[in-house]
Amino acid sequence: MRILKITDKLSGQIGAVFPDTEITKSDNPLAVGGEFPNTAETSATAQLRYQATPNWAFGGTAIYTGEISGGGTNMATTGIRAIGLT
Repeated sequence: MRILKITDKLSGQIGAVFPDTEITKSDNPLAVGGEFPNTAETSATAQLRYQATPNWAFGGTAIYTGEISGGGTNMATTGIRAIGLT
């Protein structure tokens, strides 16, 4: 995570995750060596915050989620989401 001070009133944060998962033990021997289910290959966030007054601030967040392999067929998903104002 990196915090950026753009101006005295505007700041931001960015971050990314690149997990490298592997199942090393399981009751199901076929699962060993595979990736953890429901774990994104990549994930990133970006936030902006504007401090309008000492008592009032607003901002927003954008989240990117790479492919997520689920536990069954047709469960992979990828997307960009914009999370509401904070």
